[in-house]
Amino acid sequence: MFAELVTRLRREDDGQDLVEYGILTGMVVLIGVIIFTTISTKMGNAYNTWGNQIEGNWIPSSPLPPPPSP
Repeated sequence: MFAELVTRLRREDDGQDLVEYGILTGMVVLIGVIIFTTISTKMGNAYNTWGNQIEGNWIPSSPLPPPPSP
């Protein structure tokens, strides 16, 4: 029974292109997820660093004391 199934699958190629497209789609999705998670972490860190630097630029410094009167 199993040998017949294997022999049949080797001889017939019906649906082969659909299987190939399915495998290709799965690979693209997997690679996309891996890249997205890596990039999103790095982008989040960069955005937070940039935001903290910009925020630091907007904090006014203490006013200078008035110059002494002559």
